[in-house]
Amino acid sequence: MTVIARFEVIPVHDGSLSEDIARAIDALDDFDISYELTATDTVIEAEDVDEVFEAVQAAHNAVEG
Repeated sequence: MTVIARFEVIPVHDGSLSEDIARAIDALDDFDISYELTATDTVIEAEDVDEVFEAVQAAHNAVEG
């Protein structure tokens, strides 16, 4: 079953977020998912919910670390 989710990762710091966003997107590229960036969030589509959660976790970890 196809799963679609919307999420956003918002690091809390001063300055540009572009490097954080680039790291999050690079992390998503490691998964077999489709994604689309919007002005306020990212929409991802995968074949199962576990892959969605793993991709979101990877994006979060890429920004956090």
